[in-house]
Amino acid sequence: MVAHDMATRPELSPWLSGVCVAPEHRRRGIGAALVERVVQEARALGIPLLYLYTPGSGSLYLRLG
Repeated sequence: MVAHDMATRPELSPWLSGVCVAPEHRRRGIGAALVERVVQEARALGIPLLYLYTPGSGSLYLRLG
C-alpha cells in the first residue's frame, strides 16, 4: 500500500500496486491472501478505499470485490 507518492494525482491515494507471486506458486490463493491482508491493514488504519494500478491482473481483483 502506497500513499501520497504521485504528485500529479494526489487524489489517487492510497493505492495498491505490485502484488507479485512467482509463477510456480500461482493458482494457490497466495495473491488473494496478500491482497486481503493489505485490505485488513487499510481498514485498521481507517482507510475506506484503496485505488489499484494492476495491469493484467483485473480478474483477481474482480473476484475479490
